[in-house]
Amino acid sequence: MRKILFISAFPPGNKTAGQNYTAQLLKDISSSYEVDLIYWSYPGHSAIVPPEVKVLDEVKLTLWRKVLSTLSLFLLFPLFTARFNLRMLKRLSAIASSYDILYFDFSQVFVYSLFIKHPCKVFMCHDVIAQKFARKRFSGLFLWNVKMTENLLLRTAAVRICFSDKDVDYIRQTYGLESERVSFYLSDLIGRLDTSKIAIEDFYVFYGAWNRPENYEGLIWFCTEVLPHCDIRCVVVGGGMSQEVRDRITSDKVQFTGFVENPYEYIARSSCLIAPLFQGAGVKVKVIESLACGTPVIGTDIAAEGIPELIYGDGRMAMTIVSGAKGFISAINGFAAPSAATKAEIKKAFAEKYSTRDFKTIMKSW
Repeated sequence: MRKILFISAFPPGNKTAGQNYTAQLLKDISSSYEVDLIYWSYPGHSAIVPPEVKVLDEVKLTLWRKVLSTLSLFLLFPLFTARFNLRMLKRLSAIASSYDILYFDFSQVFVYSLFIKHPCKVFMCHDVIAQKFARKRFSGLFLWNVKMTENLLLRTAAVRICFSDKDVDYIRQTYGLESERVSFYLSDLIGRLDTSKIAIEDFYVFYGAWNRPENYEGLIWFCTEVLPHCDIRCVVVGGGMSQEVRDRITSDKVQFTGFVENPYEYIARSSCLIAPLFQGAGVKVKVIESLACGTPVIGTDIAAEGIPELIYGDGRMAMTIVSGAKGFISAINGFAAPSAATKAEIKKAFAEKYSTRDFKTIMKSW
């Protein structure tokens, strides 16, 4: 049986889409391979680890450690080096040869690959960091360092994995490197939804990890610039929102659920998912999950990037891509709530078009 050393920058779990993918992947590959896990803990996030996976270490990330780590590799961009420490490097170097595959999960742990020789180092690029930072304010001040660091690290991998053809193309065009594409795991909770039996309610849903700036900044912008001009009710699903952010959203049109075990019930019952995203990179899992639930989406081009157009029924589009406050206002005020039959059509069209390509399939070619 092949052995995999799985090194993750975050605990596998259900708090964010990336962590959920990690948890699902561990469950999948541990049924066929021997998997040992090292992961960095994160405040408020508990790990969900399959019983077949052996946890070698849970590393606590403190502010003091982050400062020391970034100073020790000061020429590299800090996002990539905050989890670096010599003790862990020595440990990884000592055990690396015992494994057939070294799997580096999230860009924040790629730095260890610089110092470890192994014929099969796999990088899971949840986001292409250069694209993510290119969309930030004043990115010109540090983007050169982001690209220099990411280029250096990506070249140390034998295999690079992304979630979309868009990211594969971006890495090829920016760094001249090839990558493989994998699909997200869709929750079993989505598969068990029977849209024909779900009563669709008159509300629009927002879903995400609300401690992430790209999510809460877009929500605040929407509630300030768009919502006053629309006669709708909104439900914000997901945890991690600070009291400061919540205090900035004072509209009585908005309801907060906090973290819920099954967010897909809210998505399936809603009229539409709203995705006002202006930053970030990668594929937005919330959009994929909404379409899988049969729920249409109104969002920005960034929310839709990397996701193929989904056409259902008589040529209607399941995603409405808009720009700016006027675009959102026009789309929402002209939006017709879908019927149960419409949602069933969207869900069917998604199932027929969504391409599943899992990591185990890619591994068979090595």
